[in-house]
Amino acid sequence: MDTLTDAERADALAADLAVEQQPALAEPSTRTRTSLSAAAATARSPARRITLSRTEPEEVQDKDEAMVEENGDEEEELQQQETLLSEEAIAAQEEMAELAKDNPRLQQMNIALEKFLGLVDVATEQDKFLAAIPHVPSNDLQRLSRTLVGQLKSFVLTQHVQLVQGFEIDARLAELSEMVEEANARIAKGLQPDSEELKDAWRPHLTAAQVVLARQIPEQRDEIERLEAQLRELEEDNIQQEIQLKAVKADREAQVSKTRSALSNLDKTVKAMDFDEAMEKRIRETMDALLIEVGPRG
Repeated sequence: MDTLTDAERADALAADLAVEQQPALAEPSTRTRTSLSAAAATARSPARRITLSRTEPEEVQDKDEAMVEENGDEEEELQQQETLLSEEAIAAQEEMAELAKDNPRLQQMNIALEKFLGLVDVATEQDKFLAAIPHVPSNDLQRLSRTLVGQLKSFVLTQHVQLVQGFEIDARLAELSEMVEEANARIAKGLQPDSEELKDAWRPHLTAAQVVLARQIPEQRDEIERLEAQLRELEEDNIQQEIQLKAVKADREAQVSKTRSALSNLDKTVKAMDFDEAMEKRIRETMDALLIEVGPRG
C-alpha cells in the first residue's frame, strides 16, 4: 500500500509539472521527459521507498515530539506562574468583595478597577510587546509579559485593599450613600430651603469641613442635651443637700443655745446658794460632767 501511494504521488507530481510547463513549451523536450521518467522511477525504487516511508517520517516525528515536549513544558511553566499570580489577585479581590458586600458605591469602585485592569491587558498584548521590544524572542517575551502583567495586577489589587482599609473608604462611602438618600428624601418631600429639616443639609457655599461638622452637629446636640439633663439633676440634688444641711445646722445651733442657757442659769444658782465645800465639790463635778457631755462652748 505504501508503494502504490508513493508511486501515485510521483506520477501526480510529474503530471503537475507537465501541466505547468505546457504554456511555455508546446512540446516537452527529451530532457524534460527523461527527468520526469527518472522522477517516477526514483519514486518506484524500493530503496527510495524505504527512505520515504521510514527515514524522513522518523526524523520529522522526533522533531515534532521534541517541539511538542518543549512547548508543553513552557505552557506548563506559564500556567503555574499564571496560577500563582492569579491566586494573589483572587485573594485581594475576595477581601475587597467582603468589604463591599453591603456597600454599592464600593462595589462600583471595584468594577471600575476591574475595567482598568482590563485596559492593562489590552495595552500589554503580545503584538504590542513585540513592537516595543523587538529584540526579545517571542516565547521569552510572552513569559515576560505574563509575569509583568500578573505582578502589576497583584500589586494594584493589594495596594487598593490597603488604601481602602487605611483611609476607611468603605465607611466614608457608606456615609455618602446615607447622605444621598437623605437628600433624595428631602427633595421628594418638596422642602423649602429655609425649612427646619434643611438646616444641616449641604449648600454650595459650604466647605468640606463644614459639611462634616454639619453631619456631626445632630449627634453633638443629643450629647449636649444628655449632659445638660445630668447637670440639672446634679443641681437639684445639691439644692436638696444644702437644705438638709441648713436644717441640721439650725437644730445644732438651737441645742447649743439651750445648753448654754441652762449652764448659765445653773452657774447663777450656784453662786446664789451658800454650800459647804463638799456640796460645792459635787456641784462642780456635775457641771464638769455636763460641760463634757455638751462639748466646748463657742
